[in-house]
Order: sequence, then C-alpha cells, then structure tokens
Amino acid sequence: MIINEQDIVDVEKMLLPQNCNFSTEGKEFLLCNESKEVLACPGSGKTTLLMAKLYLLSKSMPFPNNAGICVLSHTNVAVNEIKKKLGSASDKILSYPNFVGTIQSFIDKFVLFPYLTHFTSGNIEIVDEEKYGVYMWRECNYNNKFRKLKYLILAGVKNSKFYESKEDYIKDLFLNKGELWLGKTKIAGPSADSTLQFKQLKETLKLRGLVKFDDSYELGIEAIDTYGDELIKLISKRFRYAFVDEYQDCNYLQCKAVNQLFKKTTLQKIGDVDQAIYNNIHAEEIAWTVSEDAFTLPGSNRYNQKIANILVPLRTNKNPILSLSNNCQIPPTLIVYSENKISDVIDAFCKEIKNNKLDKLNPKGTFKAIGMIKNGTGITIGDYWDKYKKEEINSSNLCLDDYVFELISQLESGNLYNVDKVIRKMLCQICFICGYVDEKTNRSFTVKTIKDKLYSCEEIEYPKSILEICNLKNFAYQEIREHLISLINKIFDSADVNTLQDFFEVQCGNNEIGKIKNIWKSEIDDDEINIQFETTYKVKGETHTATLYLETETNRASDIKRVMPLFHGKEIKNKKDIHEKSRKVVYVGFSRPTHLLCLAVQKKTFLSNENAFADWKIIELQ
Repeated sequence: MIINEQDIVDVEKMLLPQNCNFSTEGKEFLLCNESKEVLACPGSGKTTLLMAKLYLLSKSMPFPNNAGICVLSHTNVAVNEIKKKLGSASDKILSYPNFVGTIQSFIDKFVLFPYLTHFTSGNIEIVDEEKYGVYMWRECNYNNKFRKLKYLILAGVKNSKFYESKEDYIKDLFLNKGELWLGKTKIAGPSADSTLQFKQLKETLKLRGLVKFDDSYELGIEAIDTYGDELIKLISKRFRYAFVDEYQDCNYLQCKAVNQLFKKTTLQKIGDVDQAIYNNIHAEEIAWTVSEDAFTLPGSNRYNQKIANILVPLRTNKNPILSLSNNCQIPPTLIVYSENKISDVIDAFCKEIKNNKLDKLNPKGTFKAIGMIKNGTGITIGDYWDKYKKEEINSSNLCLDDYVFELISQLESGNLYNVDKVIRKMLCQICFICGYVDEKTNRSFTVKTIKDKLYSCEEIEYPKSILEICNLKNFAYQEIREHLISLINKIFDSADVNTLQDFFEVQCGNNEIGKIKNIWKSEIDDDEINIQFETTYKVKGETHTATLYLETETNRASDIKRVMPLFHGKEIKNKKDIHEKSRKVVYVGFSRPTHLLCLAVQKKTFLSNENAFADWKIIELQ
C-alpha cells in the first residue's frame, strides 16, 4: 500500500471538520503497513482514523490474488459507520472479497460452519440455550444410551425448588474441568456415567449440526486446533489486512481465535486496555498484555486538558493524554454531600449545567448521571433518585418503544439469539394488559410458557416473523417499530389493540433513536434540563456534554474509595479484582464529557482526601 501526502489531505477533507487535520500519530497509523497493536485513549478519534485507513486501502484495491480486507468488531454498527462516513466509497469496502462484521459472525462463516460440514450433511443450526435444552432432553429421553443422565435429570427436577422442567434443568448443566456442574454445584465427577453421557449427548447433537450459541467459540477453537495450518493459509489468502476494533473487549477464546487465524495476515488490533469493563459488574475480564512496540494515539478530541489530566492516574501506563481541540475551561466539579443530602445531588448538577450555559448549546447537550452499581446493598444509583430504582424494579410500565430500543441494542450487538426473548417478553406484558392468562395454569404468561402458544398460533408464522427482524439491513427505529405493531395486530384482535394506546404511545420525538426513560426533569429559571440515568457499562463509547459520576458501593466499599490512592500518586495496596474493575469503570465514566465532569461523593469519602481534589471546584451540600 503506497500512500502519499495528497491522499491524506483528500481523506481529511472527506472525514474531518473544515481546517482540521489528523495528528502526527494519526498520520503514522494511516501509513503503518505491518501488524501492530494500537492503543487509543478515549476520544482519540480511532473510529474516524479506521474509516480513513479503510478508504485509503480501498483505493489500492484489488490487492494481489484478489485478496481483501477484514474488519471485526463486537457489534454490527461498523457497517453503518462505514456507510455514514464513507458514502459511495463504502460500496467497495462492504463487497467481496472484503468482510465487515462481528467476530462471532466471522467465526461462524469462515470456521465453524465449514468445520461442521465435516460431520453432518444436514442443516447447521446455532440455537439459543432454551431451544438447545429442548433438543438435549428429547434425545436424552428417547435414546436408551443416555439413561443414567436421564435419571439424574429426573431426580434433579423432582428435588429442585427452582426447576420445573427437564429442558430447563439440562440446558443449565455444563462441563468444568471434565466434571458435570449445575450453577455452583458439582453434580458428578469426570468418570461418572452421567458425565460421560452428557459429553456424548453434546457430541451427538454436534454431529447433527446443532450447536448452542455459547458453545460456538469453543467449537471454533476446536476447529482451529484441528485444522489450524489449513485455516491460516486460507484466511491469509482471502485477507491481506485485518482490523479488530475494541480489542480490549475480546474474551480469551476470541483473542485466541483472532491471533491464530491471522498469523500470516497484516493484523492491527485497536483499543484501550483501560476500557475493558464489559457489560456488568459480574463479567470476567481478560487482561490485554500490550506489546512494548504498540502504537499509541495519545491525543483526545473529546475533553479539555483539565479532564485529561484527571484520567492519567487511572491509566495502566500513566501515559499523559493531550487534549487536541477542546478549548473549554470548565474545571471538574466535586459535589460533596452529607448523608441526608443525597437527593439534592442531581439538582446541584443541574445548577452547574445552567451556570456554565451548557443547556444553551446548539445542538442541545446530552447530560447523564452514571454509576457502577445499579442494585444491591450500600449506596447505588437509585439512592440518588428514588424513581430510578422503582422504575428498574417495576417493568410493567414499559412501552413499545422500550422494546424497540432493546431490539436495536441486541441487533447492533449481534445478539440475534436474544431477539425472540425480547419479543416474547413484550407479548407477555400485552397479555397481562389485556387480561389473558395461560389456560393450563390459570396464571399470567411467562417468557417460557408463551412460547408454545406462539408456535401453535394459526394467525402467524412466528419463527418467520423473528427471522424477518433479524434479517433487516438497517436497524432503524421506525422499521422495527412497524414490524412489532404488525406482529401485535396479527396476534391480538382489534378490541385488544384499542386498549393498548398508552403502550403504543411514541416516547421519542422525531423518531430519534435513544432510550427516553430514566429521565430526571429539572426546571431552573423556567428552563427544563433533562438528566438521563444509566450505569457506566451502558454509556461506554458515548460522548456527553456533561457527565455526573455517582459514587456507589459494593463489597463493603465504594468505587471511588478503592481508586483514591491513584489520585494521591500512590499504588493500591492489597489489590484485588474489584479494585481493578473499579479503576476501569471510573476511567470510562470520567472520560465521557466534552465540557463538564462532575463527581458526587459522600462526605466521609472526601474527608482526608481533600488534597486529591486540589484542582477541582468543590460544592458541599450541608
């Protein structure tokens, strides 16, 4: 690939605001033509740089032997980003021989499906755990060679207060170091008949082309271990360049698959090791051991230098961050509250937004209050606003748009197996509103009990309806909403639909995609300021005008207390996994705002730590 100065000027005009240029490090990345790890701080513009690199590569296509480019991510939004940023130039990048998609879809297409064709001539099907449980029990129940496993399951369901069906019980069994486990309980040892039969049962289904979604990576690794050299040769022949975005979010199996398959391909892994917070507090994290010659993008276009300086102590390597284009001079603000003043924190945040005239920005700003812990003992996000906690507990007030946005989230994340569950949950709520109950139990429908009803419904082909949504090219709000309304109209009669007007009510103006719930509305001098509440996990990758980070507690301590030594320039003593998770979550949360960063802490956290906040504006709520 040969790139000259004029190529970079052209792509700058295409992708950057007027009179803006890529940084020196950014240009070095565009010119880099070897396998590299690329460390990018929050707001570094790595997505734009990746788009620029793809555009420049596309100008050199076709490559020798008609090889292409592979772009892997964790969600399906990469396709939309390429279309939005590159316009007509995206056609070449999104067509053969290139591949743009999730790591999961890549493994399925290029590794798992070809591997399974060695064993079966039938259709290959990757199913969710519920459907897999049905297949497992059916085989176990009717095949005498699994009788020991069958008796174990029957006894387990009979003695369980939690499991009502054999299908649910068997789907939750798993192998751990050769032993059979259920949850945190070991059921049988490695040489027990039931354990050996469980292994044989999964092998039997695999030979028929039936794979549980959660097992697909393991089978992909099995394929790589078996046919590694052949696969590497085929992949390197098909793809000249490969890029993995948000590499820090890869789990162990994904890392192994990527590094094995692209051994002979120019591979560039892009991400920020300090943003590996995954989806929730319970997710296990895989440490990304960055190579010493990793390429760095140290500049940020998002926040001002004052926020950048606060982030540095939270980084693994403590490398400085340079604010490139944000001239905002608003200092970070600390809101210290006494125990009985926690409910005043959000109003204080709104006043800071108003005082700094951020509510007058055009376009209107995004203001969010975020935290690490959603529910639990100790202080949580809901303690700052009681309604948030109540809304999270009570899901009966969900409306159609809530399900639309949840489907958009699942589709963009590549979690097609969750689409059916979301829709069944919605239909259960509609049945409850309309007064329908399950004739067998005379109780409200559940996500599980409504499934048989839907599959036997003569008015619709339910599986086909789910497939239509999964096959949508663009996960647009209006299109998904219309699909759901059409499905509801087919299942329920007109009298029922007429009772659902509140459920159908549009919750977002101008069809904007965004969850319009968990909103705190504050009026100051007749101006309304809306604050949206979320967990830090939900806002990763977002940019806000102002962010309020809320101190929360778990395991008898708060996230802010755990990371406080870092702000004093010290290392954390007796460091455990929860300290590392807290560091990353705080780092992600603090790096969201363009203008105003606020942090709310208890008075007991602030006392004895005043020196750490010497450069902050302090507001004390007495």
